[in-house]
Amino acid sequence: MSKYWLLLKQYLKFAAQRLVLGSILLLFVSPSAASDPLLTSIFKKLSEESLYSYPMYSGGRTEVLQYVRSQDAYAELYGETEFKALSASQSDSYAGVGFYLEKGKSGQLICLLMHGGLDQNSGVQSGDVLWAVNDEFVGGRSVPYVASKLRGVSNSYVKLTLLRGVGKLYSVNLARKLYSAPSVYLDSSSGIPRIVLQQFTKDTRKKLATILHALGRQAIIIDLRNNSGGLVWEAARCAELFFPPRSRLFSVVSRDGSKTAIASAGWKASTARIFLWQNAYTASASEAFISAMKQRNDVVLVGSNSFGKSEVQKISKLTKNAYLKFTFARVVHHYGTITNTGSLVADVPLPHRAPDQMYYLKTISLLN
Repeated sequence: MSKYWLLLKQYLKFAAQRLVLGSILLLFVSPSAASDPLLTSIFKKLSEESLYSYPMYSGGRTEVLQYVRSQDAYAELYGETEFKALSASQSDSYAGVGFYLEKGKSGQLICLLMHGGLDQNSGVQSGDVLWAVNDEFVGGRSVPYVASKLRGVSNSYVKLTLLRGVGKLYSVNLARKLYSAPSVYLDSSSGIPRIVLQQFTKDTRKKLATILHALGRQAIIIDLRNNSGGLVWEAARCAELFFPPRSRLFSVVSRDGSKTAIASAGWKASTARIFLWQNAYTASASEAFISAMKQRNDVVLVGSNSFGKSEVQKISKLTKNAYLKFTFARVVHHYGTITNTGSLVADVPLPHRAPDQMYYLKTISLLN
């Protein structure tokens, strides 16, 4: 009897070894996931390009997607409808509620008020977490999906439930309005020209170059408050407008540790002093832009510490109707003072949520 028991133990050991090897060869994908082409595409893409490594994991589609998000807070899977909604969200005008949405480090949906968007009477503040739209809980949903719920017909109403601080939920009913939301525009209403950089999109450099050319040589403000980032390569193209060719701007590090230095290939704008405005919601590509600009001796950074997000995401098409957003690199800043959490420290600090007037008064005092 003991002989048969020994043979059985040896067989089980052999079978277990084959099972582990088979799992590895399937690129972490369990038999249930291996039969799903979408999950196979996800893990193949992540194993090749993601900044993070993914240990072996078993499960069906829901479990695997939750696992991916637990490793990468910024990872999202888009269907065709969501991908089109994402493209629409980058348009210069739309009917909505006057704020952007950005995924936080814990996956929460953070509201970032647009310049010229919601007024103070709305009750919504930058930094509030969106909890529900028309009583539909939106935790864990993608940014394009939720953004499509916020947009609609002008003058129609939408109910929002938001979280401020710890455990303070409140609701507001907002009328959708037509908003003009260019990625960059010039505000000449004060004594110093203020260039507002709201997002880095594919045409931001072209618009910024036009504004700089028209202004000529004079002191300017570049306002990056509530700028959650966008295209990091476009941020580099915008920064290179202020430097001679071959100036080092910042570096991008990929999964294998290789470092790519991003250098200027543009022309140097003729400007006097430059004042950069930032706040706690200045993040990602906008932080890369600021860090690059800080190598200029005539640049002064005003505001509170920035968000501190060095990770860079991209969107890859997996199948005919599926797109994966994931982190593939991180930015290394070469200039400016940086905290241990990755935030950029202002040369001239201002309180969190300081109003426009405080920023203007401080900038004027520095100019004089």
